[in-house]
Amino acid sequence: MDQVGSWRMPAVRSECGAALVLVLWVGAVLSLVLTGFAFSMRVEADATRNFRDHAQAIRLAESGITEVLANLANAKPPADGAAAPAWPLQSGPRRMGRGVYQVIVTNEDSKISLNHASETVFKKLLQQTGVSDVPLQETIAAAIVDWRDSDDVERPNGAESEYYLSRAVPHVAKNAPFQRIEELLAVRGMNRDILYGTIQDRARRDLLRTAPPDQREFAAGEYLGIASSVTAHGSGKMDYTMADRDVLFALELPQRRMREILSVREAEGGSGNMTGASGVAKSSPRIYHIESIGRIDQSPIAAHIVAVVAREGTLRAPRFRVLAWHEKEG
Repeated sequence: MDQVGSWRMPAVRSECGAALVLVLWVGAVLSLVLTGFAFSMRVEADATRNFRDHAQAIRLAESGITEVLANLANAKPPADGAAAPAWPLQSGPRRMGRGVYQVIVTNEDSKISLNHASETVFKKLLQQTGVSDVPLQETIAAAIVDWRDSDDVERPNGAESEYYLSRAVPHVAKNAPFQRIEELLAVRGMNRDILYGTIQDRARRDLLRTAPPDQREFAAGEYLGIASSVTAHGSGKMDYTMADRDVLFALELPQRRMREILSVREAEGGSGNMTGASGVAKSSPRIYHIESIGRIDQSPIAAHIVAVVAREGTLRAPRFRVLAWHEKEG
């Protein structure tokens, strides 16, 4: 009996040990499964919340554009002697529901037209926004004109389809008018830094913006960007009275005329409040660039909509035609 007992006991211990190991493995696997499930549910919950917040932010941004169009539709000439609102028009934060929206409206004809301006104007604009390399200025300026013209004749320093087809991502020159300023990113020599700028520090950016464009001193890699000074939708009939400093300098307006425009603008206080859009008839822009940003409270989600709208019809019965509408990144 002692021999039998001594023979059976190790087997019982071995079976108990194996069962314990098996239970531990099952527990570990279940723990991983439950952890993965919990993580998956958390990701889905975050995605659902972000989707909801983004949808609501879009509605907020759209509300801002609707308010602008309503103000412009109800615009009336200012009373005799009353000043028209200064441009650009800004709404300031507007609360709606669980978020806010903010809108800024500019006149597209106060910007440099990508479809009408000369190489000289583009070169000047690039130089005063931080592109110090003269050959690069000449290349981008010529390539912009080559991109929009209808032929395949390459300008000196420019680019046509033969050049673009040799690139890592081949494409052809458009040989047609620009429809969005983002098309500039396909033009020879252009990049996001030159188009949108690189200066994140607001104080530094404001310092450069307020300095005379021909006297700015840029550090290496600093660009103000040309995006805010150009348009693909302008009529080509320049409205100098609403143009910013960079545009006026690039167009090489006579110094006296430039000083007059800037002094009047400073006297009017710079940007106007959007509720003052009743004075739009005095300024009479026809193509508006509207940027509206919707933000949700306690959420990193925001929606940034850019719309370009043409005002048609009469002052008493205006109509609005959307020329461009897209959600902007960032």
